[in-house]
Amino acid sequence: MSVYAILFFQMDEIFFTFIREIREEKGLNPYKMAKLMNFKTVERYLEFERSKKALNVEKLLLLWRISGWSAKRFMERMEDDFRKEQVQETK
Repeated sequence: MSVYAILFFQMDEIFFTFIREIREEKGLNPYKMAKLMNFKTVERYLEFERSKKALNVEKLLLLWRISGWSAKRFMERMEDDFRKEQVQETK
């Protein structure tokens, strides 16, 4: 399954460490990140960071812009986290 396919289905508990990594790299707390990403509450942002909700393309694009990473780095990090989860599911 390609990394792009993950954008289109509801995930139960895939945890993308790269989302938290971006926030921490920018020196932002969850509250500030929630505001930057237009989440109504910190809890909603944290659900996004922990990927307990379906990933939203609009939010991912905003996260990419905030990160300052190249598109290649962003997609590779997202794919790395997704592949780690796939390996864990097969165990």
